[in-house]
Formats: sequence, structure tokens, C-alpha cells
Amino acid sequence: MARNWAQEEVQHGRALGHWACLADPDFDAESAYARFIAGYRLDLESSQSLEREKVGRLRRVLVALARIFESEDDELAYAHFAANAKAEETYERQRHADFMLGVSYSHYKRKHVDREVAMSLKTAGLDPQAAWAPWASRPAYRLVRRRGAKTAQALAA
Repeated sequence: MARNWAQEEVQHGRALGHWACLADPDFDAESAYARFIAGYRLDLESSQSLEREKVGRLRRVLVALARIFESEDDELAYAHFAANAKAEETYERQRHADFMLGVSYSHYKRKHVDREVAMSLKTAGLDPQAAWAPWASRPAYRLVRRRGAKTAQALAA
């Protein structure tokens, strides 16, 4: 399963590279891809699964909530670095993650966070169409907006 997911991620990265080249003809997607592959590795041997391990509902909710902030993980920070840093620049996780978050969070709209929360609720085994579900996305949206503004402000300083 992890290997299939990894193949989909490669396909996704190639598609993003193609679109980046269309938006910016000077962008070298092949070099950025090579830099990412050379510097970042995923653990493809993980055997843990929420279903297979019979993880309880509370734990599933916590895992799902943690995934909402997946954009803060090292993989995306490194992908941002590989695509945007100068060749002589070294990777600084926090700096590149902050920059990437400042850019991406500034584009998040309420509907994006609502959808992310609905997917997370479903992952946790909860009904994303329940009457209380919209209430779950409100604090998540406030957090995304606050973090995006804070990061953008720090970058501007």
C-alpha cells in the first residue's frame, strides 16, 4: 500500500512540476524533482494501519486532526526548498516550512478548511454530514488564518 501511495505521490509531483512550468517557463521542474529525490526519503516499510491495528475512535480522531496540519510536515517544507531555493542554499527546515506555510495558508478559504475537516471526520469514523460537523471546522479555520497571518508577518519583518 505504501509503495502504491509513493507512486501516486511521484505522479502528483510530476503533474505539479508541469503546471509550474506552464506558469513560469524559467522553472526547471526536472532539477527541482532531482533535488527533492536526492534529499528526502519516505519510510515505505511502515506496516501500521488504523483499520488493521483496530485503533479506537478517540485515537482515530486524534490522528485525523493531526493530518489537518500535514502541510507543516518536513516533506512539504523540503519540496518547497527543492523547488525554490538557489543551488548553493542549504535546507533549513523551519525557515522553509515557515515560508511555504505563509504562502499556502494565505490562499486557504473557509471552504478548503471545511472540506479538510470533513475528510478528517470521515477518516475518524465520524459522520461529516452530522449537524455538529460545521462547528468542528470553525476553530481549525481560525487557527489556519492566525498561523498564516503570523507567518506572513514574520516573513515581512
